[in-house]
Amino acid sequence: MSPPQSHILTGPLKNLPTLSSREKSILVRSIANEITAAFVDISRHIAQGTLSDEHATPMNEIIRTIMGTDARQRERLERKVYRYRRRAQRWKTEKAWIQRQFGALVRRSETVQGRWRERFGRLKKDVGRTKTAAESCRRSQSNNSSSAREEKE
Repeated sequence: MSPPQSHILTGPLKNLPTLSSREKSILVRSIANEITAAFVDISRHIAQGTLSDEHATPMNEIIRTIMGTDARQRERLERKVYRYRRRAQRWKTEKAWIQRQFGALVRRSETVQGRWRERFGRLKKDVGRTKTAAESCRRSQSNNSSSAREEKE
């Protein structure tokens, strides 16, 4: 004798795409209640001796599948967390590297700024001395010209 084929739980799922959100929630809750009731009844029959452990093997496999799915999901989440931690560590390392590079760049720019300030200061002094020398030269030429004019007169 072949086992009875029942579509009690899967039949309503065929209409799932056409159901509203509220109807989907009611359907899933109803299926969950039926599954729970079935597990309770099977456990009661096992306790009474009507069913053996061998008869309950498919239910035990369902439980293992559910628990395995939970373990696989947990492992997947743990791998994600591990990847996020590695990424965070890599970003922390990159941040430190960028800060070091930026600090070095600031120090170099301060050094260059100091050199240019020094050069500009020397240039300013040179321009000042040149102006002074030019004025001195003009006065001297002016004095020489006036002395030469005086001599001619």
